[in-house]
Amino acid sequence: ETGINAEYGGSNMIIRPATRASFSPLGRRNFSSQSFTSRVPFVDKTSQHKTLVRVRGRGSPALGLNSFVAPSATLTGNVALFENASVWYGAIVRGDYRGVKIGHYANVQDNSIVSDAPVRISEDNDGSTVIGHFSSIGHSCYLHACTVEDKCIVGMGSTLCENSYMETESMLGAGSVLFPDSRVRSHELWLGNPAKFVRHLTEQEIDYLEFTAQKYGVVAYLHSLEFEGLDTSFREAERLRLWKDLGLHKGSSLHRSQMDDEAFRLLRKKFSQGSQIDFQSLKQWLSEQYKVKFG
Repeated sequence: ETGINAEYGGSNMIIRPATRASFSPLGRRNFSSQSFTSRVPFVDKTSQHKTLVRVRGRGSPALGLNSFVAPSATLTGNVALFENASVWYGAIVRGDYRGVKIGHYANVQDNSIVSDAPVRISEDNDGSTVIGHFSSIGHSCYLHACTVEDKCIVGMGSTLCENSYMETESMLGAGSVLFPDSRVRSHELWLGNPAKFVRHLTEQEIDYLEFTAQKYGVVAYLHSLEFEGLDTSFREAERLRLWKDLGLHKGSSLHRSQMDDEAFRLLRKKFSQGSQIDFQSLKQWLSEQYKVKFG
């Protein structure tokens, strides 16, 4: 037998070591049987994925009212979603340094990646990434330390390099690469690698820019309904983290289950300031609402 033959039986996986013959085309490589483990010693049966990840020194993602983050998406650190914004399945938004802001009705579609830079890039760019109101980031895009103003469309599979810029009501065609320091002017269509000016947008295309974002806002609401009242484990995790951050006593008069979904909506609306939670105001509200005693 040649190659690696994996057999699956229940939660165990048996891996047979490959023979030297299977590596004969790579003659210089000499793999001993010790290179492979005969039995996987540990199988993690639970997912360690977290949709909202707190980064020490950078804070936690802040979600605006009616914003939607798909369960398989990931937001880390200093990320702010405005009202009705959406981040879709498999997308990653990382605000590990300077922060990421995503505007009203803006959407980051499936499998896209948005990140910031650790240092200031120019006088006008502090290293953060900004996606304006009613802007749409297509599937599988990569945005790094750049700016996309209001009512823009970034075509699927495109890349925006650091310090690139898209002005209001502009469009970047699918599969394009906008090089560093490039600037797409309003009402322009750019395309290619490197992306270059192609033509001006028509009136119909300009109207379509905002319509696309509104359409995604409606679909995001419909998707959010599917997660209401079904699997609430992620909400329980939010409660646990909140309890830890608030420093509540284990014997507190307020049980975690009393912090229902409506309270969390009120929490996000009233006590979120950017990427931070105003814990002083929150504690006062909990004391008045639930008679909670803090140590």
